[in-house]
Amino acid sequence: MRIAADLHVHTIASGHAYSTLAEMVRGARERGLDAIAILDHGPALPGGAHEYYFSNLRVLPAYIDGVRVFRGAEANIVGASGELDISDFTLELLEFVGVSLHPGCGFESSGVVTNTDAVLAALSRPNVRLICHPTVPGFEVDLARVVEAACERGVLIELNNYSFDSQSFRAPRREDNIRLLEICAERGCLIAVNSDAHFHTLVGEVSYALEAIQTVGFPEELIVNTSLARVESFLYHLSESNTRRDSQ
Repeated sequence: MRIAADLHVHTIASGHAYSTLAEMVRGARERGLDAIAILDHGPALPGGAHEYYFSNLRVLPAYIDGVRVFRGAEANIVGASGELDISDFTLELLEFVGVSLHPGCGFESSGVVTNTDAVLAALSRPNVRLICHPTVPGFEVDLARVVEAACERGVLIELNNYSFDSQSFRAPRREDNIRLLEICAERGCLIAVNSDAHFHTLVGEVSYALEAIQTVGFPEELIVNTSLARVESFLYHLSESNTRRDSQ
């Protein structure tokens, strides 16, 4: 199986990543990827980028050195009602927004029900296309509810390669990610397999995630980022659907 688009990578703008945008593009090209999504951390995360950074991403060309670059953000959920640390105005300017729970960002874990409700509420914010690493220890959610809501709203569930890495600060629990895959398969929910790379040599590195997919026998047709055409089709149809819903 080929992952053609890594839809979750970070640059030095995130504060704790170590490669420039140009270096991340080079890493993608060397790995043979067709696309990446730049999802730098929002301002609530210590060291994260200022909102001005995200609003100015529109100056970037769609293609850089032959690699499609989706302009996005990994927005932090900062409130129990799904508030994010990036304004709706700025989110509207982006192509691909991921939402996630992190410690030290204003919303501390308040139990499975509250955590889950916060994630579900965040899905209504502009251009949210991805729920990042929904198996973070300490921020447990009801995975079945999260997957069901993602399916209904046309939002991708992420299978995050770094969440399998023994060096991950998230103290990964492989069984949680296996269960996430099983639920997505049962519900027919679309996923994205991403690296969460914080250094350019790790762009497109998803070997742990692909091993889990093989273990579960997860259907390839439910993985959106196996081709750039599939990613762009997903984004186009979701935007069109949201426009119709907002006009009703």
